Amino acid sequence: MMRLIGLFLLLSLNLTVVAQDNFYKQFTGKWQGKNIRLELIKAPDSENVGFNLRGSYYLLSLKNSPSVALKGNMTAKGNVYLEEGYYQEEKNKPKASFIKTGNFSGVYNAKTGKLDGTWKSVNGKLTSSGNLFEDYSNGAISADIVFNDVNFEDAEIRFHYPEFKNHLWANTINRYVQDSLLGNMTTQIHQFINQYQETQELGGIADGFESSNILYIRHNDRQILTLDYSTASYTGGAHGIYGHTFTNFNLKTGKKMRLSDIFNAGFEKNLTQIVEQTLRSDYQIPPFKSLAEFGFTLPNGKFYTSRNFYITRAGIGFYYNVYEIAPYAIGSQDIFVPYSKIKHLIRKDCGLSNYF
Repeated sequence: MMRLIGLFLLLSLNLTVVAQDNFYKQFTGKWQGKNIRLELIKAPDSENVGFNLRGSYYLLSLKNSPSVALKGNMTAKGNVYLEEGYYQEEKNKPKASFIKTGNFSGVYNAKTGKLDGTWKSVNGKLTSSGNLFEDYSNGAISADIVFNDVNFEDAEIRFHYPEFKNHLWANTINRYVQDSLLGNMTTQIHQFINQYQETQELGGIADGFESSNILYIRHNDRQILTLDYSTASYTGGAHGIYGHTFTNFNLKTGKKMRLSDIFNAGFEKNLTQIVEQTLRSDYQIPPFKSLAEFGFTLPNGKFYTSRNFYITRAGIGFYYNVYEIAPYAIGSQDIFVPYSKIKHLIRKDCGLSNYF
């Protein structure tokens, strides 16, 4: 069967591009009588079908305040319903359960940037007003969320990403996202559909053909922006493939941040020891045992610090994609190191000292 590539194929694709109604915003104000900072994303949520809002908030009065998870809905008229709580891992369950601790009902005014309403406890006995306003004075950046999805028969390819705005370096970051992360989406879509058709022609498994390319905002605070480009695909074979690419931007300069921008000169040896110790602790591997004995495959037999890292309010994560230091069966490695273990290595001028 001749593969359809030209105009006929393009016309038969179900293409969806949505940017105007989806957003990433930050708010500050009163919630349960306390000052908070809240992050809110409006976009369809595959993890919570029927919801189009998700996010989190933390108390401004506590330096290491844990984040409280949010999920809910916003109508076209700006009516907002949010459930707050936390996710709890449970044995024999593939996904963590959401434990609800309260809910919020209110209205978002897009013109004024205000989010006003009422918070209630789960049992309804406690209530308080919630009065928030859109705010980026903490050195954050706002964005629209773009959905570029294509469905063709049993194949689906997705590109979801933020388009940053209202900031000196918004265009610079958007160009980087397009050129260095997403790439030419039209070409990728054509290649993906061609691969799907070739697999069908050869009698291979074509059901469930998919490619997911989603760019998340992992951190957006104190003039530092961390992006998480998450990719996953299954195009037949024993298993799919997935990966994460992290990029950290200094929003004062618009430049990407390297480890040398964060840590004092000569940090490499000490940082590598700390990251390896954290990995060993996670897997309960004694210091006198080789990592290879536990299935790890290190280049030249030596552990190294990944340059694929992300920043949070609590610490820095070092991410190793599958096959980099471990086989597929063990999986990717996300080694998170709290600031308490590395603060003596961090430069005073990098902006992270506010977190410890």
